[in-house]
Amino acid sequence: MQVVWHIVRSWLKMSSPILTLTIVDQEVRYVVRQGTHVSAQGSCMAPQAFQGGRLVAPDMLAQSLFSHLSTPKGQVGKVAVLLPTSWLQLHEVTLPAGLDAEELNYQINRYVTYNLNLNPTEIFFDWAVLNADADKRLMTVLLAVARQSDVALFHRVFVDTDWHLQWVCPEPQVWSVAYRSHATLDRPVGVCQIEPHGLAFWLIESDGRVRSFVHPFNEQESAGFGFVYQSSH
Repeated sequence: MQVVWHIVRSWLKMSSPILTLTIVDQEVRYVVRQGTHVSAQGSCMAPQAFQGGRLVAPDMLAQSLFSHLSTPKGQVGKVAVLLPTSWLQLHEVTLPAGLDAEELNYQINRYVTYNLNLNPTEIFFDWAVLNADADKRLMTVLLAVARQSDVALFHRVFVDTDWHLQWVCPEPQVWSVAYRSHATLDRPVGVCQIEPHGLAFWLIESDGRVRSFVHPFNEQESAGFGFVYQSSH
């Protein structure tokens, strides 16, 4: 799993087709672009592919998705899957500043194993150094963790096709790239995403830190909003 700050900008510079997928409940939203040109966009429902909010039948998802998409002509397309916030664990870890790559890797693995009590063989995780404190003795590292069982099934969606799964990205990281350039010293940026069953909020601070909040709606809250949610299709 890649937590890469420049990933959105690099997508705009690539000449090969890029398919970006976002999953919301049983709905899959997609955009196909080559450079800055958007060649296809839309959404499709694949209720048989998901169970309990998780992908369980990649063949069903492939059948639904490729009924809407054409095959890239003369080249292999690349795929980026944006993992929903609800599929992720995001942690801000404080470590001594100035660690080399080997020591940073050791400290992150130790944090995953001992602090989070997770088995590294059952998860994918990656991290990015956000900032150092005022006297540069400590630094903040953003750690993203996802279950391997959630990620690996997406590879099977694109087996024997002209699309290749290239990136799996935490959705909040993509939002932070898209909006953080607009944040100033006095004006951090907040991004609010409202879906049928929950609310997600990200705060992108001017120093690059990203804080997230997710709140599932109960039946009373959903009934009290006074609007009807309608998907893009």
